[in-house]
Amino acid sequence: VTLGYCSPEYLLGGKMSVKSDMYSLGVMIIELVTGYKDIPDNNNVLRRWRHRWNKSQKETPWSYQILQITKCIGIGLHCQESDPYRRPFIQDIIHDMNGNEGTFGQNSNADGFYADQTRPCWDDDMLDIEPLKLHFQFELNKEISCLLNLDNSTTAAIAFAIQSVSPMPYCIQPNKGIVLPLSRCAIVITLESQSMPPKDMQHLGEFVVQSAKIIDGVTPEEITSDMFNKVSGEVVDEVNVDAIFDLALLLEES
Repeated sequence: VTLGYCSPEYLLGGKMSVKSDMYSLGVMIIELVTGYKDIPDNNNVLRRWRHRWNKSQKETPWSYQILQITKCIGIGLHCQESDPYRRPFIQDIIHDMNGNEGTFGQNSNADGFYADQTRPCWDDDMLDIEPLKLHFQFELNKEISCLLNLDNSTTAAIAFAIQSVSPMPYCIQPNKGIVLPLSRCAIVITLESQSMPPKDMQHLGEFVVQSAKIIDGVTPEEITSDMFNKVSGEVVDEVNVDAIFDLALLLEES
């Protein structure tokens, strides 16, 4: 049994239940939908799916797709109930996926996710961030830059702040500011010159982009961390942008 996929009753008590396999299925469903074994951030998950959907140029409305994604996540969370008796049978999942009303509204794990969908990630809710994954064409002893675009398609001004969550030395210009209504702000993220290649060539760290709508008259100099404090009750959007090394370039050069 692989650690991370085994059920709590087996992990803690060494015993399998009739629904231990359903717990493992739930972990795999969540991992397929989010890229993680758990849900790091609901809004971020939906934003990434919206980004992929827009890129695919499919005709099906995003409003329909968001319902399908939340349903899959709800099923995955239901399968991961700590109490085996609260987990569904496989026929329950098939019944629900076929569009029939099942028992998924009665599980505690999924309640938090569905409750958070009161402000889903629609196209015009906050900043549209492009791309969500920065591809750095790494070269030794050379600064490398990537462009991150923040688009504001709303009718309100939006303040933003960007932080690096990485041991790698990055310069972010600008690292905070205001994106006016119906406009774009281009951010230049530069990886400082490195004399040695990073240990993890596939993951160069990540950046956290926080944003919040502001009232007229606020200047970039007045932007503080308090504006992005979720405890204050303000609606704050927080998106993680990954930084990776462009392996395709390395293969071409070799």
